[in-house]
Amino acid sequence: MAHEYFTLSVELDNLQKVVEKYTEIPQFSNLYQRMSDLVRMTGELSIHQGFLINDSLNSQFKYQREQGRTSFQEAYLLTQGSEMKYAKA
Repeated sequence: MAHEYFTLSVELDNLQKVVEKYTEIPQFSNLYQRMSDLVRMTGELSIHQGFLINDSLNSQFKYQREQGRTSFQEAYLLTQGSEMKYAKA
């Protein structure tokens, strides 16, 4: 999605250069330049949000993985303890 934003930003930059070249109205050129900047910032924001989501989900999955490993170890130790009690009895 960010790639499409950057592509649109480049096209708006090209349009801004054409408008600036063929018209004498700087307001139009400035308008397209500002639109291009906004679109580019939106693309950068979507990339940044993707990184934030990835980081937060990564830590959550790591936490769940550790919880699963700990639960398995606890179950294994309980099983070993009960087998030892049974063997002694």
